[in-house]
Amino acid sequence: MGTKMGSGRLKDQFGDRFNQGQPAWSGEKGGECLIGGVKQFGEHEVREVSAGGYELSKGGVVVGSFRSGRIDPDRVVFPLGHGTRLEVSNQGTREILAPEKAMLGGLIASDGGNHFYCRHDKKTGRYVCYYTTRFASEDRGLMELFDSLFEAVYDKTPGHYGSENMRKGYISSKGVFYDLSDIDIKTGPDEFRVPREHLDHAGKQAYLTGFFSGDGNVSVCRRGGRVGYMVRVYSSCREGLEGVRDLFLDLGFHPHEIHDEIRVRETRTETYFTFSIPTEEHPRFIHEIGSYNSEHRKKFEDMERRAGRDYE
Repeated sequence: MGTKMGSGRLKDQFGDRFNQGQPAWSGEKGGECLIGGVKQFGEHEVREVSAGGYELSKGGVVVGSFRSGRIDPDRVVFPLGHGTRLEVSNQGTREILAPEKAMLGGLIASDGGNHFYCRHDKKTGRYVCYYTTRFASEDRGLMELFDSLFEAVYDKTPGHYGSENMRKGYISSKGVFYDLSDIDIKTGPDEFRVPREHLDHAGKQAYLTGFFSGDGNVSVCRRGGRVGYMVRVYSSCREGLEGVRDLFLDLGFHPHEIHDEIRVRETRTETYFTFSIPTEEHPRFIHEIGSYNSEHRKKFEDMERRAGRDYE
């Protein structure tokens, strides 16, 4: 996840970051070779098979066969489909999200939804249920990202509607709804949960990129004639934001504590929760997390210019 996020066409950045269009996750590409065709992970054993691919066994019993996989020194990862992978390590097995799916989850958690509703059809006397996964943004680049991620994970192209200033993308799919519901990507209209247990290092970075692109803020601060910047994350869901902050801690960042902010609208008062990234960690944030939000990218570029060097 080391691609700089300061400038360039969004689709090109996305392709570079996830190696789109290139063969991925074979036993030879980017991984460790199997010594003697066998690698042991605690109770589990991964073995190359003569027909090609791998077998996963536990206690001498084959529990899975895979056409491809990635063998690393401390784990093996097998593709399961729809952006989900099986990780096998000395700690056991778990399902993890590919970076594309993790980033999609972050986007939906920030400014999207995953819900269903049912209505009674008077003609048939039956209830008809509708399943919708959506994302809304004023930033056309984020809608492009939503489309790219959806196509990469589910091989589906979202539909669109909305005004010139606010575009909305959606997929009506029962399968997608339940796939994302299984990991609680969005638990209510304004509530979400971070699927921390399904994220490896790259997945955590990708999730934060998606979430920050939607619910992040980069603001200019002027003090004593000097220009500085604040990098903050916002949400109306404190529990979800605590999960986002935990991801930063997992990655070795030192985010400030969460505090609440009151915003007075014309007809209502809203409470938001926020935390910020320390100034000294801004260069690392730009390099490892970044954003696909066009306004964020402009400010990142200005931050780099003012620093007098490239953060990479």
